[in-house]
Amino acid sequence: MIGHYCHSTSNRRHGFTLLELMLTLSIMVVLASLTLPLMQKPFAVQRLRDAADVMRTEWVGARVKALNSGDVYLFRYVPEENRYTIECRRDPSTMTDSIWGDVAADPTATQTTAELQPGEQTLPKGVTFVGSETAADTRAATIVSTTDTMATDGSEPILFYPDGTTSTARLVLKNEYGRTIQLSLRGLTGIVTVGKPTTADEGFQ
Repeated sequence: MIGHYCHSTSNRRHGFTLLELMLTLSIMVVLASLTLPLMQKPFAVQRLRDAADVMRTEWVGARVKALNSGDVYLFRYVPEENRYTIECRRDPSTMTDSIWGDVAADPTATQTTAELQPGEQTLPKGVTFVGSETAADTRAATIVSTTDTMATDGSEPILFYPDGTTSTARLVLKNEYGRTIQLSLRGLTGIVTVGKPTTADEGFQ
């Protein structure tokens, strides 16, 4: 009797049937589909923070380039999209300065304002520009022309001047879940501050 019992135990089937494996996989797929959206939202918020850091770095870099080169740098974006540009502008009033002497003396020159266009750049995936507020700046009228890149469908420009000052502006970014984050630029000092992610309906603060 004991030997028969041990023999039956040793022959007991181990492992899973194909049906059991399919059932397990189905449960895992269902659980993944339920948890994935919950996992994506924190990642989207982090991408929003990353996008704000990108903008802060771009603005700081534009101000430093303006200080070092003596040129004006111009930032524009396309509202409700993720595209933006940062371009260099030569101030026509400085064309007689020594660093631009060769250009000013060239009788074949057809441009009074030279510009370098590095091309459009984009924010991290899922993040777009919502809008901005820029304080009135009388200096901008002598620099910004109607032929600028993005002048038709783009935003009002944010400018970075050779003396270290900038436009006074605020910019709002949004991710695909409606969370927003705001950047502020102080005109006198060029200091950029980044707020915390908020809900979409809070807008400008």
